[in-house]
Amino acid sequence: MSDLMQEKQLGEILENLSDELDVTPSQYEDAERKYKAVGEWLATPGSLLADFRPEIYPQGSIRLGTAVKPVEGNEFDVDLVCEMKALPSLDQKTVKDLVGMRLSNNENYRKMLQEKRRCWRLDYAGQFHMDILPARPDLRKGNGCVLVPDRDLKEWKESNPKGYASWFEDRMVVIRAKMDRMYADIEDLPDNGRLRTPLQRAVQILKRYRDVVFKNNQDSAPLSIIITTLATKAYTNEADLFIAFMEIIQGMPRQVQYINGKPAVLNPTNPAENFAEKWISNPELYEIFQQWLEALRRDLLSVLPRRGLAAITEDLSPMFGENTVRKAILRYADNMELRRSTGLLRMTPGSGLLGTMAGTSLRKNTFFGD
Repeated sequence: MSDLMQEKQLGEILENLSDELDVTPSQYEDAERKYKAVGEWLATPGSLLADFRPEIYPQGSIRLGTAVKPVEGNEFDVDLVCEMKALPSLDQKTVKDLVGMRLSNNENYRKMLQEKRRCWRLDYAGQFHMDILPARPDLRKGNGCVLVPDRDLKEWKESNPKGYASWFEDRMVVIRAKMDRMYADIEDLPDNGRLRTPLQRAVQILKRYRDVVFKNNQDSAPLSIIITTLATKAYTNEADLFIAFMEIIQGMPRQVQYINGKPAVLNPTNPAENFAEKWISNPELYEIFQQWLEALRRDLLSVLPRRGLAAITEDLSPMFGENTVRKAILRYADNMELRRSTGLLRMTPGSGLLGTMAGTSLRKNTFFGD
């Protein structure tokens, strides 16, 4: 098999992998219903927060279309912002406490409520976590910038969830236009009817590799916002997933900025927010991030020379999870068989393209811990 064919094969397998990682349409719909119900409760006229004119909107992976199922179980993250548009001069602790009080006034939410460093979490056991972030407009900066509380620092911190989502979308304008032309006749697709771009898929795959590698050492795992920001900056609107993914992996380290000699990942829509604050207090985390990214590049390149789906399954399973990889490979094999049976594919004898997966023995992932 030629190098080009091997790259296309692996690219299609990675695309199937992304489909397996994605939250299902029914899960999205369920999360949306619950998200709207929470928003209505927080903003109900006459309630504790009503006079502050709360605006409720999603942020994070659900808004960006980069959510992934966990390695084990079904729970994923749903993040929303409760931005008080008419907030008087209250300190950050009081504002956060007001949101917590309003949530605890609901008998159902009270049972699921947990306080986190910057937000309140509702734990829908076996389904998802909903993190509610209190916020107030940053009147000095405008343009969607907000201030959010920080329990540990006991002060307001800068952010811009809306601006970040717009920036992420803007980085995909070119490829979106291409994909809309290619798939103009397709209707009722997941993710609000829109095809996911190679960037969205790449972020999902990166996060799954992170989740598998750091399964037993989550404190050292790169943050999703760091992965997403660096990947988005490194993306150059490549339409081919494998090419886009490899360029993103190689380009991410070059997108890290340095301030006073310290590595930083700034919010592109509010540079006062440094997503990599922990790299300053714990430089080892930056070294681990670099090693993790290089390991992914090396592992993917080692898959290319492999012939047969059994060998590819063996290589990819320790990287992304055995069950997920097997489903992606089976989907690929089914698609290839369909193409062959309909005359859309002619295979070279002995190519190993559709090798059997029977009896595959998986090697253990020993990278960064047990």
